[in-house]
Amino acid sequence: MGPQGGLRAVGEHRVSLASPDRTGALRAAWQVLAGDPFTGAGPGQTRLRWEGPDGTAHFYAYADNEYAQVAAELGLPGLALLAFLLAALARLLWRSRPAPGTGGSWAGVVAAAVAFSSGRLFLDVQVEEPVRLVARGAAVDVPLEITCNASGTVDVFVTVTQRVNRGIAAGSEFASFGCTGSGQDATVRVTASQSGRAFVRDKNAVVEAQIFGCRPNICGSETDSETVRVRR
Repeated sequence: MGPQGGLRAVGEHRVSLASPDRTGALRAAWQVLAGDPFTGAGPGQTRLRWEGPDGTAHFYAYADNEYAQVAAELGLPGLALLAFLLAALARLLWRSRPAPGTGGSWAGVVAAAVAFSSGRLFLDVQVEEPVRLVARGAAVDVPLEITCNASGTVDVFVTVTQRVNRGIAAGSEFASFGCTGSGQDATVRVTASQSGRAFVRDKNAVVEAQIFGCRPNICGSETDSETVRVRR
């Protein structure tokens, strides 16, 4: 791998816009930056909200882009500092390039750079639509979009609650997924509790999804709760 390939590998690891659903999260992050360009919202204090073309409000735990997230949390000074650090990293990579025929040392530098860029824990889960009725209401399929660090594994816990006439249909389910490092689609089938009602179509249900994951020396979780329409 040459110098250009090494820099490209680091850049591809840090920036990924593979999912079109990330547009709203990115716009929400830049909206926060526009409101506080010099200080941002503060580390860990960012609340990302974006209103779609249909008037529906969407909430995001993470901007799905590290540069946008840093800008929203730390403002323009924080973004400038990140750019300085990346420039220093690129300079280090260039200076550490090996002589012809000694590619092993270069591979080690690239590996260290990728490790630097992947040290943060990325977790996000979003409840999507449509939620589909299964087996005449015995279960529902809940579509999700999850984001987590590449090569990791996360656990997702989904609960569904629906008022049916004078009763309640409810259920919960755990599922585990491998991570790709970018937004990915997943579906969790939630079975209705036998002590309650069956799920019904064309009625609203409250869906809550929690994602749990760990990296070395750090663990975390995120939650999304949405009211959705159950469809056939």
